[in-house]
Amino acid sequence: MSDYREDWTNVGREEWDGAQDRIRAAAAALEWRALPIEGAPMMPAEGIKAAIRELRLPRVSLAGWSSELAPYGFYGIEANYSNGRVQVFIVDRGTDLVPVVSYFWTKATEGATA
Repeated sequence: MSDYREDWTNVGREEWDGAQDRIRAAAAALEWRALPIEGAPMMPAEGIKAAIRELRLPRVSLAGWSSELAPYGFYGIEANYSNGRVQVFIVDRGTDLVPVVSYFWTKATEGATA
């Protein structure tokens, strides 16, 4: 497994503080799908599209969603930057999307472990 940097956001911290292990487990269990995702339910599909647009994620290659954090939706988006790859995990509270954690692998790190 390659080394990555884990970054927790401050957005929604009051609500999710102490639930990091639950969020990590949901992220690990996420089923990734290549884009475009055919037949995706409307709620996760629209939430994922909005998050990509708002976060300005480049070259998105994978996305996924789950109900592991029910009653909230949980999304993962993988994007590719020139210097590495990021996976962003987002909680959909129904009224807003809250990015809670991201994992970043640098190109140098991935090349050393491949």
